[in-house]
Amino acid sequence: MGLIKNQQIEITNWLNSDRNYDDGVFLYQKYGKNPVLKRLFPGREKFQAEKLAYELGKLIGLGFNQTLESQEPDNKQVPDSGSDETTPNPTNTQLTDKAETFADKAESFAEDAEDFANAAEEHKNSAEEFSEEAKQAANETKEFADKAKAAAETLGAMTAGDPVPAGNYPPVINRIIAEFSRLYNERGMLKKQENDTPDENTPENIETRRKIIEKIESISARMDILYAAKKAYLEKDIVPDEKELYPVPNQQAASDPTDSGQLIIKRNNLRSSITRAKNQLEYQSQKKADKPNPMPDCPKRRELEVRIAEKEKELAEIEAKLNDADRSEKPE
Repeated sequence: MGLIKNQQIEITNWLNSDRNYDDGVFLYQKYGKNPVLKRLFPGREKFQAEKLAYELGKLIGLGFNQTLESQEPDNKQVPDSGSDETTPNPTNTQLTDKAETFADKAESFAEDAEDFANAAEEHKNSAEEFSEEAKQAANETKEFADKAKAAAETLGAMTAGDPVPAGNYPPVINRIIAEFSRLYNERGMLKKQENDTPDENTPENIETRRKIIEKIESISARMDILYAAKKAYLEKDIVPDEKELYPVPNQQAASDPTDSGQLIIKRNNLRSSITRAKNQLEYQSQKKADKPNPMPDCPKRRELEVRIAEKEKELAEIEAKLNDADRSEKPE
């Protein structure tokens, strides 16, 4: 009861005052029930002042006509019949003018009501469209979640070095996944060895780090090749040539470093390793970045430059051997 009484008093006082619009908006925000009107009223005094008064009046049981006049308290002193005070009777012209004013206001309210109805219909249509889009998004999300779950299982196995589920992959893809997992673990152990190497730049420590880094780069280069092959299969359904990834050396070539298959693997590993090293110089990252961030002149940079030169020389020698092998295989 206290809340209803406060509502009655506050709205009546506002109707009997100069009807400050912002104060009226505050009262409707406090006691009103229509969320559309709560959004409509703020900042629209020019168009909604009478509508606001009407809606506040409705909250305390007043009709349309009553909201256009000040509401006096119920206990107001009314002059008795013997008093000299008289209430002037309105003329017909005044009544007509007031009736026309009421009609104009009623028409304005009707237009507002139509706007509200149209807005509600638009919201309904939007809600239906959103519902369909939400259903479609839910289906797509479920499909993506299933794929992500399968990928997570595979990646988790590759990361942890556990046996990777074969699934429906072709044998060569399963072979790639298994090798990638093994190399990942091997590279992790090498990085730990590198971190455990003392920081002092003694000849022994420098040589130890050099050998470890070369192994890491070689493994990373091979992993890049395996990753690219698996990505091509997953995204474009391209099954890699197993003979190219895993060439079978003949008995003579088993211990022969000049075997073409082994040379191709080494060439690809060198190319990837050189690219990584050059990215380190240019971007201080193994991958190309959006903007250059050159490595400053320091011992690490000079060491990288020496390794790049050595690898490029080795790469040139391998490519020369492969070219010679191609020429010897062609019939004269």
